[in-house]
Amino acid sequence: MATSKNNLLVAMNLPDATPQFIIKGKAVLGSMLVAPYFESSKTTLEELDTELVVLENSQKGLAQTPPLSTVVIRNASQARAKNLLRTLAGDVQTAANKNPEKAAEIIQSSGFDIKKVNSRTLSEDKAYDGRDEGEVILLASTSGMHEWRISYDAGATYDKLDATTKATKTIKGLTPGKKVWFQNRAVLTNDAYTEWTAWYWIVPKLYR
Repeated sequence: MATSKNNLLVAMNLPDATPQFIIKGKAVLGSMLVAPYFESSKTTLEELDTELVVLENSQKGLAQTPPLSTVVIRNASQARAKNLLRTLAGDVQTAANKNPEKAAEIIQSSGFDIKKVNSRTLSEDKAYDGRDEGEVILLASTSGMHEWRISYDAGATYDKLDATTKATKTIKGLTPGKKVWFQNRAVLTNDAYTEWTAWYWIVPKLYR
């Protein structure tokens, strides 16, 4: 029986400016505390709550005369808060992947955003012939870093290929006329991944 997979990715969209960063952090904190999907994130949420108080006090302290804080202290606190938010984004992605039918609801309930599709994002994963014989170019349907697999027997056995920082990969030295299969998965934050795609195939073209 076929299983569904989640094609939606979490976008953190954290502002650089500290006041706006605090607002976004509080929005995520409040949303995840009341949403029913993130019980396992409770400890991280408590740490974020504490760090946002430190960050807000540091920001206010900079506006005092004389200053009661420093930019170094403020920036260090914001960096810690950002790391906690990155961990939480990974938790949200994991929850969405486990329940693909409710992926949009889960991501939106967290206070994070759903990653917007850009003009280079494709509707499906594809393989097509390159400029040279035996060369194949792979395109993933999602953007960002990817891991790849290659198979010569429709996925019964496979080999891992080097990961890429983009959604494309070029394979050279394949045998023209011999069918070959590929699959990929997107690399997310916090050591998380999307599900592996279904196997897709190509018969490399004979140029001679």
